[in-house]
Amino acid sequence: MIDNTYYKGFEGEIDVEIYYVNDTQEKVGYRLWDGYFENILSGAYYENHKDDGLLDSYCLHKGWYDETPWKLENINSAIEELNNYDEKKLEPELEHMYGMLRIILNAIKELFKECKSNMKDIYIDYDS
Repeated sequence: MIDNTYYKGFEGEIDVEIYYVNDTQEKVGYRLWDGYFENILSGAYYENHKDDGLLDSYCLHKGWYDETPWKLENINSAIEELNNYDEKKLEPELEHMYGMLRIILNAIKELFKECKSNMKDIYIDYDS
């Protein structure tokens, strides 16, 4: 089931679905406002990141921007990138969002860990 909690209030705005497909062919994951996703990736950015996680696609505007659904190449790289999240990398005027970004970040990391333990692929659908 896709959880829409992190998209409520942003209907009509760009959304991102991050999910895997379970054994009954049901999508399991989250639909969230693109602004949350982009700020999480900005906060996770570091130089010399690997090219098979999330940051390379985000920085070069490829991957889920070009094709949807897009399959994440390396879940371990993505988890490593998300573990580098630091609010100090974000603009100070986003401070009102920090709490929600931490909640969403933790939900995504748990989804990735669940996916990894179940040996499933992660997909990202980007709705421009």
